[in-house]
Amino acid sequence: MIRQYGDPILEQPCEPFDTENPPIDPNELRQEMFKIMKEHRGIGLAANQIGYTFRAFTMQNNNTNNLSDQEMLAINPEVLEESDTPVEMYESCLSFPGINVQITRPHKIKARWTDHNLRVKEEWLSGYTARIFLHELDHLNGVTMKDHISPVKWKEISSA
Repeated sequence: MIRQYGDPILEQPCEPFDTENPPIDPNELRQEMFKIMKEHRGIGLAANQIGYTFRAFTMQNNNTNNLSDQEMLAINPEVLEESDTPVEMYESCLSFPGINVQITRPHKIKARWTDHNLRVKEEWLSGYTARIFLHELDHLNGVTMKDHISPVKWKEISSA
C-alpha cells in the first residue's frame, strides 16, 4: 500500500541504508518496489512511500538514454553537483493522487548512489531523468510536493 499525503512518514527524513548489514536484500527490495510502482503506474517510488524508513528509491525512465540502468534501485542517493539551468515542469506523485504541481528543478545533476548489487554509481543525469531522481530524493529527505509551493497555492490545488 502506498502511503498517502498526511501520513507522517512522508515528512520525516529517512535514515541511511546500511549496506554492510542490509535491513533487506537489495535485490528483493528492488523487485518489491518495482512491482508496487508498476501496479500504480508510477515512474518512481521512495522507500518511505511504502513504509520503510531507510534511504532508497526505485525509478524507471524509458524516455532517455542518459542513465545506464533504466530500472534502478538507488540506495543512499545524493546529488554532487547541479546545473544552474532551472526548468519548471508539472509533477505528480503516487502519494498525492490527482494533484499536479509546477516545480522548478535543475536541468542536469551529477548523482551518486549504490545500486542493487551494492556497487557505487556516479552519473550525470539530465532532463526528465534528473527530475525523477530529485523528486524521489525529496521523499527521502521528508520533502513533499506541498513544500515546493506557497500555502495559498497548496490550498487552491488541494481543495479543487
